[in-house]
Amino acid sequence: MVQYRPHKRARRVWWPCDAREGWAHHPVCRKRYHFIIGSVELEDSAGVGKGRKLCLGCSCVIPASTKTCPGCGSDATKSKVLEARTHLLHGLIHANGYGHLLRVNGREGGSHSLSGREIMDLWDRLCSMLRARKVSVMDVSKKYNLEFRLLHGMAHGHCWYGRWGYAFGRGSFNISPAQYAAALRAIESAPLKKFTDCEHADREKKLSQIVAMYRHLSKPSPAAMTTLGHLVRFMMDLLSKLRKEAVSRQAKPAALAPAPAPALSESGAKANANANAGHGACRWPAKRLEQAQDALLSILRASETGTWLSRQTLRENARSHIGDTGLLDFVLKGFVDKTVKREIVRRRVNARTRMLEYRLESVEGRADDEREREHAAVGAQQKLQSDDVVRHLALVYEAVQARMADEAQILLDVKQLMKDYEGEFTRDGDGDGGRGQGLGHRCQSPTTRRGQADEEQQPWRVLCHLAGGDRAPSDEKNTRAPPPELVVLPWHATIGDLKQCAEKAFRDVYLSFEKFQLVSIAELPKLPPDDGQKLSSVAGLGLGSGSAQPPQLLRLHIEGTGIDETSAARHEAGTEDWVVNCCCGTQDDDGERMAECCSCQIWHHTRCLGILDSHPVPQRFVCHRCRRPPSSG
Repeated sequence: MVQYRPHKRARRVWWPCDAREGWAHHPVCRKRYHFIIGSVELEDSAGVGKGRKLCLGCSCVIPASTKTCPGCGSDATKSKVLEARTHLLHGLIHANGYGHLLRVNGREGGSHSLSGREIMDLWDRLCSMLRARKVSVMDVSKKYNLEFRLLHGMAHGHCWYGRWGYAFGRGSFNISPAQYAAALRAIESAPLKKFTDCEHADREKKLSQIVAMYRHLSKPSPAAMTTLGHLVRFMMDLLSKLRKEAVSRQAKPAALAPAPAPALSESGAKANANANAGHGACRWPAKRLEQAQDALLSILRASETGTWLSRQTLRENARSHIGDTGLLDFVLKGFVDKTVKREIVRRRVNARTRMLEYRLESVEGRADDEREREHAAVGAQQKLQSDDVVRHLALVYEAVQARMADEAQILLDVKQLMKDYEGEFTRDGDGDGGRGQGLGHRCQSPTTRRGQADEEQQPWRVLCHLAGGDRAPSDEKNTRAPPPELVVLPWHATIGDLKQCAEKAFRDVYLSFEKFQLVSIAELPKLPPDDGQKLSSVAGLGLGSGSAQPPQLLRLHIEGTGIDETSAARHEAGTEDWVVNCCCGTQDDDGERMAECCSCQIWHHTRCLGILDSHPVPQRFVCHRCRRPPSSG
């Protein structure tokens, strides 16, 4: 873990991720905690050492004396450890409980021991243990050279991070949570006929062949593969299986040549031959086997429909046609689930007599076609390689982008995900049991001695909202007030204790609150002149008449002075005051590429302006509002 303490006079004290997540109004925290699992395995596998080192930007092995990587041009010194892209895990949690998952590199990212799921399990447990509030992640990962957020949404109806509770955080281009959820449902449940019955004959014929092949492979119930989610999920599972088999084949040691067997005596050779014959070696010609099978089938057909015949009865009746009982026993041993034209032989064990029984059943549909399909599926699976499945996945991916362009674009535009751990409601406020100093605030009353009765009372849990924005605790967006801070006070605490702890809570967390002083509490418009008055005796704090316990969570809205409004640490958005008003409805920085109007200094998305991502941003740009001629009159 790396602890970083920004300074108010530093060149840059804010964190850029907060602006993209809608947390730009948060003041800059005093501390940031970086949780890093370095790529030691990558260094070991690359043979780093003895005058060589690993570039933290591109993972290239370069001379130890090199300061700038010739491959990516980044600074190759150890001071750039927080910006390295080779870490297996890099997470950040601010002192106020808000955090960001910056990087996860599983097996495809260079890890030899930890998978992506194992790393995410560790990070999720870490955030829960530290009582984090909200944690964001930018989902820009790729798999098989495809955008994984779209591919995983096609297969499972949610993003990969959704396994751990991450959901829609903020959509680019003013996409709403309802639009995102509808797009996920539409793509995952889209019928396969939508992609195979189209006017593009050549492409759709190829896609139809792919769908038919994977339906054959998805035995025993190929009819269940009806939606896009079924198909992509099966293809990804099959691809994972094929790659694991390839790895196991590579890791398997070469087989040793068998040692020469010792010479057998004549009696030993005869005994060995008899043993092989008794364990399945056939001494009868194929014609005799077919005659015995036909005799058994004719007896089963002659019996009443649905009647089970015991093995002994079937064998005795067949002896009138086939006198060789050894031949009959041999055929009966494999006489189970044998399909002949439109009939199939069934075998069971009678629960009462414990004897084998047989009967003949008719097969609905075309049994021969089913057998051919099964043989074709087995043959296709034996010939199918992982590269073939990747190529087929790419074709399905392109078909989705062509046939469901709007829904696919919505999934691609939602990169910012977020999970609410609700740490402000679950932590106990202890400095050593919460998220560290400044993350949990448990105050002891300096004015009143605690007694045995106080030890048994439930403590006060006060969530202090700093006034200045919308007072709805669930709506912190577009407000200039910081998130509320939780303080935990003993039952015997006073008004003075509450004021002192609330001031300390904000001072310990934020840089610009060094001189913060609480002036008033909205729920108590007239603060008593004596700060020694106990909270339990103050009316208006949610206590009913005669109640001996405080409320489970008390929300108070406070006002104060001493906040440094001119400091660069006032907001995580920094000192620049961007004005965004794009035609798509976006009115804040969402992380997408933008262009500034030279006339009104308002920022717009380049994509909404018709500028392709492959084209550079124009140096001079005038928006449509400024180009519009002024109205007459």
